[in-house]
Amino acid sequence: MRATSRGQLTLQSADPKKAPVLDFNYLATEDDIRDLRACVRISRQVRSSVIFVYTALLATDLAKLQVVIAENCINLIANLI
Repeated sequence: MRATSRGQLTLQSADPKKAPVLDFNYLATEDDIRDLRACVRISRQVRSSVIFVYTALLATDLAKLQVVIAENCINLIANLI
């Protein structure tokens, strides 16, 4: 994706201590809006893919497993003391 919108950088004043004014002008052209919509559509397809969902579930299960292991280690150490 290459943006076709063009922003603008202007000076507030001749004072070099004053920050410049930035107008990014995002999504000012139809091409940019179309490209953004395509990106959102693709990201939704990726998000709903089987492998993505499986990976997310696996990561959640691993996080739960780490908590259980940590709790068991704490109990084991407490019983040894």
